[in-house]
Amino acid sequence: MCGLCGYAGLGANRDALDAFKDLLWCSATRGKDGTGVSTVGNTYFRKPLVETYKKALSSPNFFFDSCKGTGKWLHKSTHDVVIGHCRDMTRGVKTDEDSHPFTFRDITGAHNGTLSMVDYNEKGRSDSAQMFEDMSLRGVIPVLEDLSYFSAYAVSIWDNHNKKLFLSRNIDRPLTVAIGMETSVLFWASEYRMLQACLERAGRMNGKNNLGKFEYFDLTPGTVYMIEIDKIKSGNIT
Repeated sequence: MCGLCGYAGLGANRDALDAFKDLLWCSATRGKDGTGVSTVGNTYFRKPLVETYKKALSSPNFFFDSCKGTGKWLHKSTHDVVIGHCRDMTRGVKTDEDSHPFTFRDITGAHNGTLSMVDYNEKGRSDSAQMFEDMSLRGVIPVLEDLSYFSAYAVSIWDNHNKKLFLSRNIDRPLTVAIGMETSVLFWASEYRMLQACLERAGRMNGKNNLGKFEYFDLTPGTVYMIEIDKIKSGNIT
């Protein structure tokens, strides 16, 4: 049981980043074996900058570590997409390298679940890493369509070539999204109540929530949501 969380949108601001940090902190309840964050810079560029920082630490310790040296860029509010993950290890080993998200070529992704497929059963490697590597070769949708019925998954994936965000899950793993009714920002998390609590808290240090209100949706199992972040708006995530 891992924890997924993140946000995307051209309307993202400091409050969005603060809400994400709360989400990642709370997601430690779903996994303490590793924490990671991938950020996508200005998506108007032909090839946005994708950076990843991940450690085999729980998210509270991860935040303390990220304030030093190479992790400081995480705290800048200039990202169009942020993907977070808290790992509850089932396969692979407890290392920084085996923490999520993973990047292979133009694909960066995080996964909650266990894959029951011989194709992703290489000894000593995370099944998730093997799946994302396959996506970088064959594409996101073909790989998700080929997953075994006995595999469990919820995924958040950034395709840096096509500049699209993919969200998907099957019946065995939860994933909820929240779309801003007043800002063009989309959040996601593994747990609805966790997502709702963090978004309601965001921005209230000054007595108001600058992110405004949100609409919440549980993603339909078996559906792949392909999202262009410049088209995120209330009531629409496709």
